[in-house]
Amino acid sequence: MARLAITNKLPSGNFVAYSLIGLAITFGILTRIISLFRYTTFDIGQAPDQIRDAFVYMKMLAGEFPTLGQSSSVGNYSLPPLYYYLVFPAVWFGADPSLQVFPNGIFSFLAILLFMVLIYELLENIPDSKRLLLSGVAGLWYSLIFSEVFVSTFEWNISPIPFFLFAFSLLYKRLLEGGKSLAIQAFQWILYGISLAVLICLHSTTLFVMPIVFIGSLLVFLGKNRKHSNRWFLPGLAIASAIITLTPYWIGEISRRGSNTKKILALIFNRDDQGNAGSSIGYRLSRIIFNYVELGQQTYFTKFPWFYGSIGIVFLALILIIGITKFRGNKTLLGSLISIWIIYLYAASNYQKEYFFHYKMLIFFAPILFTVLTLAYIDYQRRFINQLITGFLTLGIFTSCMSNLYFNYLYLDTKFGQEQAIAIPDMINILNQLPNDSTICDPQYIRLREQYHIVQYLDRYITKKNFKLSKVCESGNYRIYPKFQYAFLGNNQWPHFDVISPKPFEQPAEKFLELPVAYIYQIKN
Repeated sequence: MARLAITNKLPSGNFVAYSLIGLAITFGILTRIISLFRYTTFDIGQAPDQIRDAFVYMKMLAGEFPTLGQSSSVGNYSLPPLYYYLVFPAVWFGADPSLQVFPNGIFSFLAILLFMVLIYELLENIPDSKRLLLSGVAGLWYSLIFSEVFVSTFEWNISPIPFFLFAFSLLYKRLLEGGKSLAIQAFQWILYGISLAVLICLHSTTLFVMPIVFIGSLLVFLGKNRKHSNRWFLPGLAIASAIITLTPYWIGEISRRGSNTKKILALIFNRDDQGNAGSSIGYRLSRIIFNYVELGQQTYFTKFPWFYGSIGIVFLALILIIGITKFRGNKTLLGSLISIWIIYLYAASNYQKEYFFHYKMLIFFAPILFTVLTLAYIDYQRRFINQLITGFLTLGIFTSCMSNLYFNYLYLDTKFGQEQAIAIPDMINILNQLPNDSTICDPQYIRLREQYHIVQYLDRYITKKNFKLSKVCESGNYRIYPKFQYAFLGNNQWPHFDVISPKPFEQPAEKFLELPVAYIYQIKN
């Protein structure tokens, strides 16, 4: 693969390049679309966010539209609500919560296609066949990234970030280059504003980073077109379209007297900066470096500790240095991305707790991009050291793909293998076979789950059998006991998991029903 990547000749019809692109599309469909038919991650973690949001969508179907989105874990504010509006059309097809994850799967799949377009447009000044091949390499590698597959295959507001980020960057390139009719440019500026509005609604990282990038892009455009005053109105279209797109939020803020916006501004301007270690230049620099280097362990070489140690750090540093110093491609596009990453990494350096993968949706794909930049512009044929670098990068790409393939295999095996976790179709099947007015006991029926429980949602909108829930299992109650469960491993290696068999059911009970994925017991005295 690497030798093809640094030569200018390809088999007839760019067969290898198109094969890689086809594999990226195929794997994207399998992991992001087909796997959703067994939706197994509806109720995970300590807080049932997916169930909470499922109730929101059904309220929207009844005409109750939200003006706030998901709440932040820091700062006591909420995101604007556009993510709910992105998912809402799926509810028109039914109440099954499996439908609510399909928008994320579709956005994730389309992000693969946009990423290949982005790479192709970035790699200028090299033969077209080489650009196409490296775009295929990048697309296939991206499609295999398990962490991105994982977050895009259940209902979560961070999932669409890559798609809208790639769209935002590609639009910026076209806007700055101009060359189209004024009407087309106006339409592109409107899309640019809409993409900004959506991005700031998806996560706190995009909320604080993307407006700064947006303002900077407007200033660059105005500076470049200072002699063309007839174009100065175009940035105004982007600003107006962003504001209009956020209409549900503004309506809510009027009734709230701007309380949520005040909380966001307070977090920006009232940051505690009293000379602690977290505010020192050295600490910030170390956090910036660590948040980038940590991608090796979290995302690219998770399965192979021998590689994500010192070798992985060398890999990430090498592609960053060579990719930038040797770059001869589209500077507008790369400059846009690097500006986003610099602002993001600076903002992330304020956060002193563990920075999980889902906080890194703006930058997780950067190693892929820098790798293909290095392969595109390094002169393989002239120096032996360049051949060594190319071989090392080939090893890195192969190792990363194998690591991610391993976790994708585990993930798909929990959906389609012999040891399947309980999926939404299984839960609906189970509830349909339990008697009306039954009580289902669940030790996890505590705190937020008392308000948002999977049984409550499915029964209210699908089975409609008037089930009751109890934390304590008493005589006559029913207990759904999975045969296999997720074992999530946290810390820096999140997210990846295996499947374990649960402990034997110890309470006196008789088996009411057995399915391939679960036992259903009726509790006895």
